[in-house]
Amino acid sequence: MKNNLRPMSMFSVHPYGGVGQIGANSTLFTLGDKKVLVDAGALFPLEEGLGVNILVPKYEDLEELDAIIITHGHEDHIGGIEVVQRKFPDATIYTSNFTAKMLRKKNIGKLAISIVNEKSLIHFGKWKFSPFYVDHSIPETFAATFWNEHEDQFIFFAPDFKINTGAGISSQFSFDRLKKMAGPFKHRMLFVDSTNILSEQLKTPAEQEVVEPLRKLFKESEGRIFATFFPSNVERLKTFLDLALEQGLMVSMIGRSMRFFLDLALETGYLKTMPRVSDVILPHKRSLILISGCQGDFNGSLRGAILDGQSKCKLKEKDIFIYSAKVIPGNEKKVALIFNKIVASNVALYNSDNYFTHVSGHAGRDDLKLLIQNLCPQVIVPIHTESHFLPAFRKWHESEFPEIEHVQFANGETLVVGSDGLEIERGEGVWEFNIVHDNGQIMDKDNLRDRRKLAESGIVSLAIQEKKNHPNYKFNFFGLPFHVEDQADFDAYIFSVVSSFKMPRDAKLIEKKVKEYFVSKYSFKPNVSVVLL
Repeated sequence: MKNNLRPMSMFSVHPYGGVGQIGANSTLFTLGDKKVLVDAGALFPLEEGLGVNILVPKYEDLEELDAIIITHGHEDHIGGIEVVQRKFPDATIYTSNFTAKMLRKKNIGKLAISIVNEKSLIHFGKWKFSPFYVDHSIPETFAATFWNEHEDQFIFFAPDFKINTGAGISSQFSFDRLKKMAGPFKHRMLFVDSTNILSEQLKTPAEQEVVEPLRKLFKESEGRIFATFFPSNVERLKTFLDLALEQGLMVSMIGRSMRFFLDLALETGYLKTMPRVSDVILPHKRSLILISGCQGDFNGSLRGAILDGQSKCKLKEKDIFIYSAKVIPGNEKKVALIFNKIVASNVALYNSDNYFTHVSGHAGRDDLKLLIQNLCPQVIVPIHTESHFLPAFRKWHESEFPEIEHVQFANGETLVVGSDGLEIERGEGVWEFNIVHDNGQIMDKDNLRDRRKLAESGIVSLAIQEKKNHPNYKFNFFGLPFHVEDQADFDAYIFSVVSSFKMPRDAKLIEKKVKEYFVSKYSFKPNVSVVLL
C-alpha cells in the first residue's frame, strides 16, 4: 500500500482483519509518512485438518512498514506476526514485557522487540504513541493511543478491554490518566471493542468476582476436580492454583499450553507461590487436574483426555468438571461432544449455563458507556467485531450518544481523516486471507482444494513400465473410504486396459478407464494418478 493520502489528510486507518469477523486483528495506521501496524493476528479455520493451521490477512499491498505494535498476547493479535516479520524484518515491534517474553518463549523468529509501558513515549514523525493499560483476560493488555499536537488529534484504539469496577476490585484502567491525555485535544476518535454488544450482561464482571463461586465448588467437592480454561488467562490460572493450595490439593497439568503459561507466569512474577504440580495424573483421591484445549480442538488435550478411550484421564463418580471458559462461536458441537461424555460418566459438569464459572474479557455496554463518557470522542468506530454485530452497535450508539458521529468500515477499506472531514475509501477486489500450513508456509488455494479432494476421495496410484509384449505395472490404494475386496478383479481389468493401448500409452485415457471401473463397481470416483515409466 503506497502512501497515497490526499494532501489535506492527517492520517488513515486500514483494517486488514478484525472488522467483519472476530479474529486476525490487524490494523494499519498511516501517520504522515509513517506506517504503523497495530497487531498481527490470526483467525482459526472452521474446518479441522488438511494441515491448515491458521488464516492470516494478506499484506501483499503493504510495501513498507515502520513499526508493529502488539497490544497483547492472544493469538488473534499475534498469530500472524511471523508472516509480517518475514516481509518486514527491520520493523521494530513495540509491546509489553509479558507479551515480549511470550513471543520469545514461542521462538517466533528473530524479532526486534522494544518493551514499552505507560511511561513510554514513541515518536512516529509528528505523531506520538503510548500504551494505555486496560483490563482484559491476559496480563499487560493495552490500548494504543496516538496523538498529534500540530493537528490537535487524539486516537484511542482499544481492540480488547473491559473495565473492572467495584469495592475491593483492582483495575488497570485509569480514567484520570485518560482525561489527562485526551483532554487537551479538540478532535478525539475512539476505535472500540464491540465483542459483547449483543450480550444481555450490561456490565462485564471483574475476574476477582469468579473466585468465591469457584472456592465453594472446591470446598464441597469429594473427589477430583477437573478444570479447563484458556491458559493465557493467567489470573484464572492463579485462582485455580491458589484454591488448590488452600485445600491442600496436588495439581496435575495436561497440555503444553497449560505448562507454557505456568512457566511464563512464574518467569514474569505473576505467580509466586503454588502447590506441587505434576505432568501426569496423580493417584490421589482428591486433586486438581487442569487441562488445556477448552475449545475441543481436534488435536487438543481436552478432547484427547475426555474422548479417547485409551486416555489415562478416567472420570469417576464424585469427580467434578469445571468448564471455566466461553465456547467460541463455531466450536459448539466439538465442546458438546465433550460435555456429553462428562455427563455420561456420572460426573457433575459446571459451566456458565448452570453456574458462575467464567467472566468475559470484553466490555459490556455499560463499560462502553463509561469509556465514552470519560473520553468524550467526536467519532466512534466499532472494531473487534462480527459484521452482524454492527447494526446493533449502531442502534445502541445512536440511542445513547446521538451527538457523536458513528463510522463503520470493513476489512480492506480505508478511513481517511482530513481537515475537511472523514472519508471511507472502498477496497479494490475481494478481501481475502492467507492460508498458513502447520509448518508456517503460506498455502495456495488451489493446493488446499487438491488436499481436500485427496482427503475426501483418496487416491488410486498406477505406475506402468512401458513394454510392448508384457506390460509391467503396480497399483496402490490410499485413503479410499472403503476396502477394495476383489483386488484380483481390478488387476485383471488394469491388465486388459494397459494391453489394449499401443505405445506410447495415453496416461489420461488410462486414468479415465480407472475412474470408470470404480464408478461401475462402487458408484464412487477416486482421484487417480497414472505414471508412465
